[in-house]
Amino acid sequence: MRTPGDFPAHLRNAPFTRAAALAAGLSGSRLRSRDVTRVGHGVYRWTGAPGPTTTPPTPTAPPAEAASATPPDEERRAREARKESARRREVDRLQELLARHPDLVVTGASAARLWGLPLPSWAEASTELTVLRAEGLRACPEAGVRTRLADLTRIRLHPEPLHGLPVTAYADTWFHLADDLPVDLLVAVGDRLVRSRPQWGEEALASRAALAECLQRQRGRRGVVKARAAHALVRDGADSPQETALRLALLDAGLPEPELQIELRDPEFPSRNPATADLGYRRWKIAVQYEGAGHDDPVQVARDTHRDAVFQRAGWLVVRVSNSDRRAGFAGTIALIRQAIAAHGRLEMAAPGDPLHF
Repeated sequence: MRTPGDFPAHLRNAPFTRAAALAAGLSGSRLRSRDVTRVGHGVYRWTGAPGPTTTPPTPTAPPAEAASATPPDEERRAREARKESARRREVDRLQELLARHPDLVVTGASAARLWGLPLPSWAEASTELTVLRAEGLRACPEAGVRTRLADLTRIRLHPEPLHGLPVTAYADTWFHLADDLPVDLLVAVGDRLVRSRPQWGEEALASRAALAECLQRQRGRRGVVKARAAHALVRDGADSPQETALRLALLDAGLPEPELQIELRDPEFPSRNPATADLGYRRWKIAVQYEGAGHDDPVQVARDTHRDAVFQRAGWLVVRVSNSDRRAGFAGTIALIRQAIAAHGRLEMAAPGDPLHF
């Protein structure tokens, strides 16, 4: 019998969510090992014997000469160039496939990659083509192609072909991703679809109502239960999958649902572009900023500091979150926010001048 691998120390002593496990680097198959017990919907407990521990990797700073040799903007451009090259290869393969099988429709992960929707790295790197075929048609026998049977009367296509290919509409693409993604990652894609920025003229790719209408059309089909669970958690306001993961981690920890894109007016910021927190709690004056890629650039650091000062002058606690905290399941952020909310409660209950004890 195969011996399960090491288990992160910070997940050993209490129940944890699937999102926290994935953030700590565990796979879905690892959660099915004999030393892990499912204790509720999306909640697990480690039941193994004490032994070697693993901790989330601690990022180390690259040598100064390496950092200067490849600036972050060049790395970003190189990464985008690789993604665009992979997208072109996928388009070519899909065009060849549909030339041989014209009744197929592109959907799921293939459609999401063509749209540029946020996918986890393993789905982004996959070369498997995902398509629909009508019930009653012969299966597509080609290697590297996964076909899903569909009642095409329940399917909505995007009004215009993409690269000459028939592609499912955004909402239907999202629904068919339930074949591949767990609920939390499906929420991240849904957040991207419903995100809107009216002040910048950016409309949502698909509304929450459009996602709900798709689920109604697909009732009784495989994946609809998972997609409904994800739909209940989709919100407008997340600017990245990392922000979605943070919001879900706060909810999984039993904290109140945070407000997204909290704006504070300040004379130093134009009314069209006020100081904004990624998420937080107005009631307790807690602003949370996710510092993703690019936030270590000196110019961006100055902007972030200027923005945070607006909240701090108004008496807010500003919590800054990084990718290293995400790898630890946001444990530090959760503890800090929980402590701040508890302290606020003590302030409300204490008589003036009473000391606070933490």
